[in-house]
Amino acid sequence: MGFRLGTGANTRTSMWQQAYKDNPTCPSSVCYGEKLEAYYKGGKNLSYTGQIGDEIAIDKYHILGLRVWGDIEYAKAQLGQKVGGNTLLSQANYDPNTIKTYDPTSNTQSSLVLQKTPSPQDFLFNNGNFMAFGLNVNVFVNLPIDTLLKLAFKTEKMLFFKIGVFGGGGVEYAILWSPKYQNQNTQQEDKFFAAGGGFFVNFGGSLYIGKHNRFNVGLKIPYYSLSAQSWKNFGSSNVWQQQTIRQNFSVFRNKEVFVSYAFLF
Repeated sequence: MGFRLGTGANTRTSMWQQAYKDNPTCPSSVCYGEKLEAYYKGGKNLSYTGQIGDEIAIDKYHILGLRVWGDIEYAKAQLGQKVGGNTLLSQANYDPNTIKTYDPTSNTQSSLVLQKTPSPQDFLFNNGNFMAFGLNVNVFVNLPIDTLLKLAFKTEKMLFFKIGVFGGGGVEYAILWSPKYQNQNTQQEDKFFAAGGGFFVNFGGSLYIGKHNRFNVGLKIPYYSLSAQSWKNFGSSNVWQQQTIRQNFSVFRNKEVFVSYAFLF
């Protein structure tokens, strides 16, 4: 059983958006605008992780062994400021001069003026929450300092004292959410929820002081992203002219240095 403190991991977010309109005079009955992409960088926040599992040594000197545990991690999250973007991924698929709308009241057709896809907003949010649920497997190799000191001083009594290295990884499922943020493109207060899972690696060093206390310092590197997608009303409030805007997010969490303590039963 243990606790891990992460020193913070930056987030990198890729977001693209595109305006849409269903209309029979559009190509294949759907008009879509330019597809624009932007990139955002969020700041670091400490992470807090509870861990429970087991450590198994395969020799009597506790030199080589295996650690298996599950954990739950929490951190504040910031998707932050735009650091690059307005990149054009694809062009609009329609000619504005050929798109018409039908007025059932007057039984006439008129030009349909569609708004272009707006530029991605400059700032997302800094009030997010991140949680991850993981399963981990590590191999460890220790230097049995206590055994070496016993041999050197020819004594039977010695504090359980070892240093070592470990490495391994695991899989985890993560969620990131914000209870509210200002969606500048739809001019409304919005909510955000992203989820995703994958694998990670971690490695570092350990120090045992007594049979029940293990201290670790290491590095965790995730290799997966969290995804979110939304469709919102956009543009005119007139139902015949109103469009939708699709927004797609991919969030990556960078590597993180951590320190941890485990109580060994």
